[in-house]
Amino acid sequence: PVPASSATMSAVNGGQLTQTNNDGTSAMVVVPAGAVSADAGFMVSTLSSGYTAPMASANLIVIGDRVYEITAASGGLNVTSFAKNITLTFKYLDSQIPTGIPEASLKIHWFNATTSAWIALESIVNASANTITAVTNHFTKFAILGEKGAGVTIIQPSEKAAAMLIRVEGDPRVYVIVNNFKRHIPSPAVFNSYGYKWSDIK
Repeated sequence: PVPASSATMSAVNGGQLTQTNNDGTSAMVVVPAGAVSADAGFMVSTLSSGYTAPMASANLIVIGDRVYEITAASGGLNVTSFAKNITLTFKYLDSQIPTGIPEASLKIHWFNATTSAWIALESIVNASANTITAVTNHFTKFAILGEKGAGVTIIQPSEKAAAMLIRVEGDPRVYVIVNNFKRHIPSPAVFNSYGYKWSDIK
């Protein structure tokens, strides 16, 4: 495996860190301003091939056996939770998706060491770019898992023009409607990654 990637993130400005593997897969961490109360060192590690990913279920599979451990520390102490959501974007390969697992089922999961269970995060798949994005307010081990019969929003380039962006009165969240399906956009980083314009929000 490649060496871990690390960077110091400013409490005032935040920052971005990407761990890229030899096969082109990667894990990007985007830290917004104000997520930490003091400057912190962030690290993303790709767990070695000798690491065995914990089993999920018969229908839930770790894609590519790729597991990332993401950590942060400040003042010699581990930072385990954040004041603002951290955006995770993982890149995968089509060849890593087993037969029978639809690409639409992919989600970023975090591993709960207490219960030995993988917990799904609300995720958005960009099938054309082979990326999946989610937000989290804490760090642990993360992986992309796929499941038969499940689904998430997939944004295709041809659908961007037809997408409608809305914000409901009294609700600060932004939603995208594609093919009559409404989905919450979890963070500004996700919004910007799809090339949407804030002025287009209805």
